Amino acid sequence: MPRAPRYAHVIVAPGAFVEELAACRIGTTFNQYAEGLRAPLLRIRLVEYLECRATADIVLVGEAPGYRGARVSGIPFTSERQLLGTGPAEATASIVHRVLAELRLEERVLLWNVVPTHPGTQS
Repeated sequence: MPRAPRYAHVIVAPGAFVEELAACRIGTTFNQYAEGLRAPLLRIRLVEYLECRATADIVLVGEAPGYRGARVSGIPFTSERQLLGTGPAEATASIVHRVLAELRLEERVLLWNVVPTHPGTQS
């Protein structure tokens, strides 16, 4: 499958983007990148993920982080179990990654959420 042309270069470095994300407030959502003991780890994971996907030519956008997905892992559509082999699994994350792997698109897709912070609480 031919790749789409790349029209824009990185507008802001992933690290700077994640720091801005951690500093923002989106309604009454829980900002997992700013709040809680795991926030520094989740910021690091998101920066590394964005750096790895800097050349992605497909963006798959969901609604918001799942309570067992990005709220825990820091990476959209990704559960802790997918990263480490332990911890909670998230159904949507499992399905999305399985389908992308079957289509051999996983490395070409940047996963994101329209609302990047969790619509629930810290716990």
